[in-house]
Amino acid sequence: MWGNGLSTHAWEDKWSEFGPLIQLLSYRFINGHGFHNNSSVSDVMQRFGTNWPVDWIQQYPQLQSILIPSPSQMEDTVRWLDAKLSRGNFEVKVAWKTVREVRPIVHWYKLEVIKKEVGLTNCSNNWEDILNRGLAQRWKSWSTVQKLGISATVYHIWRERNRKFFDNFNHSGDKVVAEIKM
Repeated sequence: MWGNGLSTHAWEDKWSEFGPLIQLLSYRFINGHGFHNNSSVSDVMQRFGTNWPVDWIQQYPQLQSILIPSPSQMEDTVRWLDAKLSRGNFEVKVAWKTVREVRPIVHWYKLEVIKKEVGLTNCSNNWEDILNRGLAQRWKSWSTVQKLGISATVYHIWRERNRKFFDNFNHSGDKVVAEIKM
């Protein structure tokens, strides 16, 4: 939390390095000391200043390492704690990179699924071999070939779009076409 604390929930928002204080304090303790369940960080700052009361620290020693922020004239702003534990402005791109599960790219996966669906499990990953094998198996028409080609094209264009949008990186058109033909 950066700002005056008026719109930051004191107990459930992650305004301290510890995390939400409700993981440490109980609502019974909070209410017993004159706070409400929906108290703001501003309420805590006004009541305690920048130091926790001694009786709170005696009961919850972890509070010693949690700093109460100093009041500010600025409004609260949302900050994002990324995977490297650095805080920055919230951006969907940064949030996506933080929460997504990163796995190695497997270039052949989609092709293997398509090959299995059309009965080409023992064929290489080269498009020409796939098309020749399909013709040898007497596919009913070119519609199967067209479906494979369109599926591969859409997949690679969509992947390139995501690469540009999320990674600020994109290949040239020739490179994308070469990947589709591969």
